[in-house]
Amino acid sequence: MDPLLFDPHPLPVPPSLLGESPFWHPAEQALYWCDIPGFTLHRYRPAAHLHEHWAFDTDLGSCAPLLGGGLLLALRSGLWRFDPASGERECVVAAPYDTHEQRFNDGKADAEGRFWVGTVHDAREFKGALYRHAGGRIDRMVDEVAVSNGLAWSPDGRYLAYRGTDAQGATRRGAASGSLPCPACSSCRLVRDASSARRSACTRESRFCAVSASVAATGSSLAFCTRLPVDRRTCCSASSDCRTPSCSMVRL
Repeated sequence: MDPLLFDPHPLPVPPSLLGESPFWHPAEQALYWCDIPGFTLHRYRPAAHLHEHWAFDTDLGSCAPLLGGGLLLALRSGLWRFDPASGERECVVAAPYDTHEQRFNDGKADAEGRFWVGTVHDAREFKGALYRHAGGRIDRMVDEVAVSNGLAWSPDGRYLAYRGTDAQGATRRGAASGSLPCPACSSCRLVRDASSARRSACTRESRFCAVSASVAATGSSLAFCTRLPVDRRTCCSASSDCRTPSCSMVRL
């Protein structure tokens, strides 16, 4: 078998209503993910076969590890610092939108420790946005998005690719000033961001397979293609060799 191919199988845990934002925590040797409508954060430690979860009072769109320990959670109400060991949580910044109409969705940290996170408009109107949290402030980077999803950085770190969809599920391309089509899958838009330097992956969604490709401003390369035992899937990220799971940490 090609070493890049693998045989996927479900984790021995109860199914999520909508599992999103998975990342592998190298220090903890654990997989984290969010169940958005289930208001739940999950952690699974394969070596110990241990599944843990924490419940919240609202939608949990995404999460990322923090430098120094703990997690940053993107809840509908805002960005929160969370300590899985104690269960303590602290609001970092309130949601910069109307929480009756929007919630945070997919979010990831870049190599500089900044947290990029988009929003979903509940009625799927173009009132959502892509935000960047850094230096104690949160800035609106891209407007007019109904569903912001699928964040990934180009190999040279100059571009951030993401998906922004409308009410019918169609992807909007090039709607933002300074953005351009993604050369890997043509269904993302790229946002110029010269100060990041993380290598990541952009994932194309389909019913039968997930294609992971390195994204660059001038071209792309196929990493692997494999069948997944589910009808719908979202995006994932990988290290520079596209084999080892990785994540960047948020610097608050």
